[in-house]
Amino acid sequence: MEDQDPIKQLQSLLTDRSKVLERVSGIHAMLDSIRPPVLSAANSESSAKTAGVAPTADEESYDRLLQILHDVQSQIENQVRPLAQQAIAFEVERLREQAAIDQRDLSACVEQIDRCVSACLQRAHEYRREHAELALFNGRLTTLGAAPEPLPECASEITEIISARLEWLRLQQKI
Repeated sequence: MEDQDPIKQLQSLLTDRSKVLERVSGIHAMLDSIRPPVLSAANSESSAKTAGVAPTADEESYDRLLQILHDVQSQIENQVRPLAQQAIAFEVERLREQAAIDQRDLSACVEQIDRCVSACLQRAHEYRREHAELALFNGRLTTLGAAPEPLPECASEITEIISARLEWLRLQQKI
């Protein structure tokens, strides 16, 4: 049992514990059935003391067995409690480790998103610069008497450019 993890030890002990508790209950029932029906443990002691009569051997045996039974039950509880606490501590530590891993993964995702947003902003700046150059070329074409080339719209704000592109991607059903 020493080489098992604490949770398996606890499960094993709890399974064995239920069997032991069943046996303890069975012993209780047997003891109750052999006990004299008229006298209970408290009554026998008090009546024996008040009457000055010593308890019978059966009553003493019953009381000893009952005390042993309570001691065994207490020992079982004392052995199960530390294992349960150990299993809980083990599970808490496992969950904390998993949370730390998930937190690192989440941070990595956010960092990647930040890099993508930065790259997107750079592309949006390039788009505005290229659009401005095309507008200059169209202006030169017009001065030379040629028809200007049609230009796509270009928003003045970067956020408008990104919003327009997101809308276009939605229309294309790409996002």
